[in-house]
Amino acid sequence: MKRVLVASMLLLLAACESRRENPMLSEKEISKLASEEENFWLQVGESKTLSPDNTQIGFQQVVSDSRCPREVTCVWEGRGDIRVWLKPQLGDSAFAEVFISGTTSAADTCCHESTTALGYKITLLQLDPYPETTSQPQASAYKALLKVARQ
Repeated sequence: MKRVLVASMLLLLAACESRRENPMLSEKEISKLASEEENFWLQVGESKTLSPDNTQIGFQQVVSDSRCPREVTCVWEGRGDIRVWLKPQLGDSAFAEVFISGTTSAADTCCHESTTALGYKITLLQLDPYPETTSQPQASAYKALLKVARQ
């Protein structure tokens, strides 16, 4: 039993380490994803109008970024949390928080969590810049690749 547990832990660590080596998509891959109508980049403070009902969505702030830096081996991969707002043409605004787990990027198909607000499903596909041990990014430097779908 102890051997099985140790073997399982080693496999888990190896899988986490292999994802960390190159967790981000290339610019070409990102451009392809972002060119689809429902996927787009927003920087902190930016907004976009969604079709067909002219609801606006904006990236208000990074709530927290505890993702494990690339150069570090962590027990927990951490996560990045952001707050977005939605404002329909008529009616009250809504706020939603959406997060991305540690080394997850837009290239991953298994690990994205979504939230729902005002009839839209919002998924954070990628949050840049990815943490480094040498410096902490300024709040205004963050950009989020969002996938937004009408439900």
